[in-house]
Parts: sequence; structure tokens; C-alpha cells
Amino acid sequence: MKLEEQLVLAQDIQKVYPCLIDFTNTAWRSDLKETKKVDEDHYIEYSKKEYPTFFTVVNRGKNKIYELEFTNTRMDGTLIYRFQKQKEKTLVVLELQCVLQNPPFWWKSTLKRKWKTFLKDLEKSVG
Repeated sequence: MKLEEQLVLAQDIQKVYPCLIDFTNTAWRSDLKETKKVDEDHYIEYSKKEYPTFFTVVNRGKNKIYELEFTNTRMDGTLIYRFQKQKEKTLVVLELQCVLQNPPFWWKSTLKRKWKTFLKDLEKSVG
């Protein structure tokens, strides 16, 4: 399954990039209960229902790209943020690619809803 979105955020790339890559500061994320840092390249996100997803940072290109691999009991995948400066604004291309593991029939719609929530939270936070 692949989801992709382009957002133009009103803030400069110098503000947007740090917000998205700082997994210790997720107060802007309404879908999360907490995150736990394992080390510089690994962390765990816990949903409001305390469901863990494990992340590994695989590519950091300051103000250009941020790529993560993730896994939980329902899916495995990659999340990529690409950043492009547009005057005082920032274009962010977000791409989610995942393989669902024996999903119940409703899981795709749940994932799409979570994706929309993430995007809305991001726009509120730095948009």
C-alpha cells in the first residue's frame, strides 16, 4: 500500500525540518500517547491505545530528506519526507509505503484515517 501527499507549509524549511525529525518532541501529534528514544537512530511510538511501532532512521539529508523504516505487528514499511524550499515556504512530499500483515478488512481505511490525522496535525503545528 502506498500513500503520498504534498504539503506547502507557510514556515521556512529551517523550522519545518527540525519539527518533523525530532521524535522526542511529538506534542503536536494528536495520535500519539508517547515516544521512547532507544538511540540516535531508533525510537518507538506508542499510539493512544499504547500500540507500539518501531522506527529506524535510514537516511538523513539536512533540509532535504528524512527516511525511516518501521514495523509493528500489523505492517512493515518506509516513511520518507522530502523537503524543498519555496521562498519563505516549504514543500514537503510525504510518502508512506507499507505491507500490511494479514489485515482485517477495515485496516486500510484505519491507516488512511491515521495518515490524514498526521497531515492535519503537521499543518497545524508548522503550517
